[in-house]
Amino acid sequence: MITEYNALFILSFSLLVLLISIFTIMVSDKAISLILAFTTVICYVVIFGLRDYSIGSDTSAYVENFLYGNWDFEPLFTALTNLIRVFTKDPTNYLVILSLILGFNIFLSYYLVSKKLGMEKYILIFLWLALFSQGMLTGTINYFRQAIGFSFFMVGVCLYIKNEKFTVSSILILICSVLMHNSNAILLMLIPLVRCFNLKFVLISIVISLFIFFGHINEIIIDHFGNFHIIQRTLDRHLYFNARRSITTIYFSMLYAMANFVLFYFYYNRFKDNIVYKRLFNLYGMIFSLSIFMSFNREMAIRFYILLQIISPILYMCIYQKEKSKLILMTSISFLILSYLLYLLSRPWFVNQFLGHIIY
Repeated sequence: MITEYNALFILSFSLLVLLISIFTIMVSDKAISLILAFTTVICYVVIFGLRDYSIGSDTSAYVENFLYGNWDFEPLFTALTNLIRVFTKDPTNYLVILSLILGFNIFLSYYLVSKKLGMEKYILIFLWLALFSQGMLTGTINYFRQAIGFSFFMVGVCLYIKNEKFTVSSILILICSVLMHNSNAILLMLIPLVRCFNLKFVLISIVISLFIFFGHINEIIIDHFGNFHIIQRTLDRHLYFNARRSITTIYFSMLYAMANFVLFYFYYNRFKDNIVYKRLFNLYGMIFSLSIFMSFNREMAIRFYILLQIISPILYMCIYQKEKSKLILMTSISFLILSYLLYLLSRPWFVNQFLGHIIY
């Protein structure tokens, strides 16, 4: 097992994948590009799947669940755990298998959209944007079950976008996402809004969420309705994290997501007839609105903010397809991602998770 992932390793790994992705752009063969992209994603998840149990605050809980079955998780995750236990009793194998499922789903999501756009040759550069974001890095060792559930959600959404309609397979995969982690039920409820409503509705939703957050209205809702079982079960479990999550982190996440949203909005008029961009922009906007609304509960909000970092590279892919100044666009986005990664690697609360220095 790997006992630590220091900042230099994560940064070097990121730069190596970036160099490989640049090479794939220079290669004209789509098959080679896809093979390199798939291999890179698999290597990424296996490396983080081979972690020591001290790495990440959630790892020990999953190991205990695998060994003793004493955690009450969602039915699909429990069934998957029991199935893996039939073939292996080694917790390391268990973590690697779960990591492989996560990586495969993320790759499949990006592949479905890249094929729809005819961008298979460029898939790895956009996967790199996702793999070394806080969303994927943190989701690989913490929020693990939610990250896997969200990866199923992404596959379902991308199947829907690719076929421009719901199919049996996309519906079943979306249901699987909820059965893997129940927070995805909230995301599932957003899909009809993404499908039916326009840009104006998304903007109004964000404005209302900002008003509710800065007006502290959601605290009032909790004070008056906090005794209801569904609210307690959904929120109370995470409220104690607020003392550990700085409000500055929430503001930073909000500003980072807003900067991406403004960029996507700038390009929106160019993609009015592009079903991929329109649907994903609406999805990004609605999850952003949800994240702002949930920001009174910092632990829950952070989980939704980091999901946006896995969606945004697909929107960048759409922009890259149409943008004439491709080099300037990708250089700017790559610089933004690297700057954010360097910021994360300078923060003890982030790096310590990968060094195995903390348990919770």
